[in-house]
Amino acid sequence: MYRVTLFPFLDSSESRMRESMRGAVVSMKDITEFRRRSDRMRQQQRSLIEAFTRAEESVDPYLAGHSHRMARLGELVAKSMGLSEDGRNTVVMGAMLSQVGKLFIPRELLTKKGRLTPEELEEVRKVPEHAYNLLENIDFDLPIARALHEMYENMDGSGYPRHLAGEDILPEARVLSVLNAFCAMVSSRSYREGMSWEKAIAALEGSPSFDQNVVAHLKKVLETPEGLYAAHSGN
Repeated sequence: MYRVTLFPFLDSSESRMRESMRGAVVSMKDITEFRRRSDRMRQQQRSLIEAFTRAEESVDPYLAGHSHRMARLGELVAKSMGLSEDGRNTVVMGAMLSQVGKLFIPRELLTKKGRLTPEELEEVRKVPEHAYNLLENIDFDLPIARALHEMYENMDGSGYPRHLAGEDILPEARVLSVLNAFCAMVSSRSYREGMSWEKAIAALEGSPSFDQNVVAHLKKVLETPEGLYAAHSGN
């Protein structure tokens, strides 16, 4: 595979309307090995993400399918919002890794049926810090670690760990926040049954914690066959 670059020579002695190409220099560069390395890197990233996802789900049986559901919906929501390719990839990859911080939380806290004590809640709220510390030095060439670090921040500043608000929160993190909450609401947990997607959206709408633009696009996606399939399909 080659990259071909053409550098034309223009005769500027005539008027601009009559400029014509008098010749060109052609540069050809073999990028086959570069493409192979890029493909290998992408495959390694996919394998790493899948390994993390399996590990995430192993700590809590109720997490099974959560990350994949987030990723499928995230792809549709990001497209609906018109995010850039990097933005879409950040949402999808971030969704797949969204629960990775829970690997460092005691299993009994994740599956506890009763209310968490203040000390236990503080421990659980370390999830975004654990995720960031684990992923910050992995070269995804995307702000994955930052997105997961800010996924639990709220638009009104009531979230954690840094109490960011509004536009200070990474846009992709705001998408992940809505998706994470929605997918948790529609899924059964050890202490409750899952709710319908309509009730979940109603709970998100108007909430000061979530980006309402993201909520609106998620609702729009869920009104399509593709969106409903993504919301209800398993692994």
